[in-house]
Amino acid sequence: TVTLFRMKRRNQQPLTDTDDPVVGDHYYVHRKYAPIASEDAKVPARVIAVKNLKDNTIVTIPPPDKKKRCERDLSQEDTKSTASGTSFTDSQAWCSSGSNQIVDEISQSDPPVTDKTPKLYYVHYIKADRRLDEWLERERFVDRVPQGMILSPDEGEKKDARALTRSQKKIHQEFHHHQTFTDLDATTQLLEKEHEHRTLVKNVSKVYLNGWEMHSWYFSPFPFPPVCCYSFLLRILTKAEISIWSMPSFLDSQQFRSHQIVSNYCNLQNSVDMTLYICDFCLVYTDNKKGFIYHKSVCMESQPPGDEIYRDGNKEKQVVMYEVSGKSNKTYCQSLCLLSKLFLDHKTLYFDVDTFIFYILCEVTEDGARIMGHFSKEMNSENNLACIMILPPYQNQGFGKLLIQFSYELSRREGWIGTPEKPLSDLGKVSYRSFWFNRIIDYLSDENVVLEECKWSSELASRVQLSHLDVLSTMETYNLAKPIKTSTAGYQGEAAILLHREIIDFFVNQRTKKKQRLLKKKLLKWKPLNRRGDPVPDFYDDRRARR
Repeated sequence: TVTLFRMKRRNQQPLTDTDDPVVGDHYYVHRKYAPIASEDAKVPARVIAVKNLKDNTIVTIPPPDKKKRCERDLSQEDTKSTASGTSFTDSQAWCSSGSNQIVDEISQSDPPVTDKTPKLYYVHYIKADRRLDEWLERERFVDRVPQGMILSPDEGEKKDARALTRSQKKIHQEFHHHQTFTDLDATTQLLEKEHEHRTLVKNVSKVYLNGWEMHSWYFSPFPFPPVCCYSFLLRILTKAEISIWSMPSFLDSQQFRSHQIVSNYCNLQNSVDMTLYICDFCLVYTDNKKGFIYHKSVCMESQPPGDEIYRDGNKEKQVVMYEVSGKSNKTYCQSLCLLSKLFLDHKTLYFDVDTFIFYILCEVTEDGARIMGHFSKEMNSENNLACIMILPPYQNQGFGKLLIQFSYELSRREGWIGTPEKPLSDLGKVSYRSFWFNRIIDYLSDENVVLEECKWSSELASRVQLSHLDVLSTMETYNLAKPIKTSTAGYQGEAAILLHREIIDFFVNQRTKKKQRLLKKKLLKWKPLNRRGDPVPDFYDDRRARR
């Protein structure tokens, strides 16, 4: 009780130069790359973890369920002791038997004022995506956030939605969604919250790939030793060390398991703030720069495994697509999924890749084909895309839209109209909504199209070869669809499309003048193994035939 009282009183006091930020508390901070003198850069943030630079130990925020349960139990016991006259000694004894461990976790996160050990603080910016979380120095902290100023995600959503119209509320909820577990059962909620707590702090800070230094966005469960651990570690060791034993006895020997490099890999399993070096072609990863340089000198790969199905461009710059089977190239696909998780928040596929096919987009250089991004799809699934990722150096160049075109062209040749796996990420929604709306406008902008024949959302979806729900959600986002409601069954999923020539011409003129990357279907050398029907006719081909 005394500990919790001190915590509440501390939150109401200003932050002085001698105070250290406490794990779990909220502060006003200056962003890492913003000038400290700038008032606009001062934003509220929550301290998630503290790293001691002297011994590299890290203290993270305790699980939320345990902390809340401790506070609730202590407050209830304090009320009972006040009403019944229970002594403080009895209450303290009860606390030590039930939840003293949790109080110790909270109190340990508050170091003494006299401790001047250099530290770094991992913060999460309020109402911002977790990709912006970062480590800050002590001088970046300005002041404590007053108690009651920070709202929970649900309360913040209610407050922001009060001044919005009904359609604006729907758009706001779609593009500013927060992860909630209220719709799940109790067991699943517990597992999801534990997973969220384990992934609060990024374990990888930087990635070196294709000559680029990339800052990671999210946590990724890279296993150490790597998935190709023994073969890769043997490449790092010197020839003299390997020649002492024969290969089978060397792998099972105590000298190998106790080797410094091997033990370092095993200790990295639960570490954070790592820097990874990833091979451009085989995606072997390590945190050892010396071993990475040696691996590049002996690596014989110059392109991803699998079949080349697409090549476009001139001699100066070419774009190539490879089809890779997860079952035949399990190690490569597992490393690819782990790499993708660094830039995707809700990706759950890491190691079970046998039922997936991966399509790798590469740029051709003098050394070989270097990966720029990929998308995957599950075999015999109702979705034509399960995961899509473009590496940060290649974003905003049209490659994401190119991969989306690939996924729809493959499903079209298989004889069915596909749709991506839901839910989409925030960046995925932006890309797909733009692709769907441009496809609809491209179709309706043709003078030969009769708008009266596309006045219903289901009719429009069949003509542009998109899912009905995708067309409906896209048109509702732009306030161009009106749901049809019946007196008996309510909304039936059908909507009237509110379009005429003036609106279409407006959106055609408003579209960006930037040249789009288009898929050249004649260059796609791919035939489906299992057809679901005859190939779906494409309205682009029909338009060219009429012309």
